Amino acid sequence: MPRDMVDEKYGEIVDFAETKDFMETPFRHYSSGMKVRLAFAVISQLEEPILLVDEVLAVGDKAFKEKCYQRIESQLAEGRTMFLVSHNNGDLKRFCNRGLYLREGALRADGDLKEVLDQYGREG
Repeated sequence: MPRDMVDEKYGEIVDFAETKDFMETPFRHYSSGMKVRLAFAVISQLEEPILLVDEVLAVGDKAFKEKCYQRIESQLAEGRTMFLVSHNNGDLKRFCNRGLYLREGALRADGDLKEVLDQYGREG
């Protein structure tokens, strides 16, 4: 995200991440949960057509996860594409209709999410 866009979206990012009281704290002192909150808040402000989300929802409290879910759902409703990397079948079923199953760097399955999850369950 370019610096001028960070400046423009700063308030929205901090509000979404709920980190207002910690913005003077050096980033290296943030907990992993705070880092993820801030990272998701930043990427959710981007207006790119494709989102790459890697296990971001594995960290955080229930209320923050639900806020992330709502943001993702609104972005998907806008027609964006999301690649969600996750081992959480619930999240995958909530947001995805197609699955890719990778194992040891090789593509094992590509297709309907339920079929791919079934194959992963048999082999994983």
